[in-house]
Amino acid sequence: MTKKEELIRDYEALKENCIALTLWIHMPTGEIETITNPNVVEKMKYVEKTYTDELVHTNCLDIYIESWEFKQHEKQITFGQACDLMKYSGVKIKRPEWEEKEYAYYLNSKSRRRVARELFGENNIKEGYLKDSKDKATELWIPTLYESVANDYSVVM
Repeated sequence: MTKKEELIRDYEALKENCIALTLWIHMPTGEIETITNPNVVEKMKYVEKTYTDELVHTNCLDIYIESWEFKQHEKQITFGQACDLMKYSGVKIKRPEWEEKEYAYYLNSKSRRRVARELFGENNIKEGYLKDSKDKATELWIPTLYESVANDYSVVM
């Protein structure tokens, strides 16, 4: 599956409740530019038209999309749904009883690890479910039995 197909797959899975698309774009000078666009339909059309199958800009090979995230309206989901969204779409999830800035996420691609490394530092990146408290990566999240049967998860906005 190409990166563009993966992006489209993620969009198709989440588009009903999608309120914004965030793209992390590598620029020619080496920095990562973050763009959040609430007009998801038009932004997806632009990406499909302007980027190659590997999400490289057709007019400049030094511009490419490293990672993306679809923001959704908050709705409650089950633990299984939350795990699937984290693992296959890269979203962050939370529960009402967790602290305000606490959430879990799953790092499943090199580009997502690269973004997380920039946010949290080289020594804080691990594979698997992570729990984050106050915007600082902490430890591997091992869900409790109670958390694994809960149906009050939601996607972090």
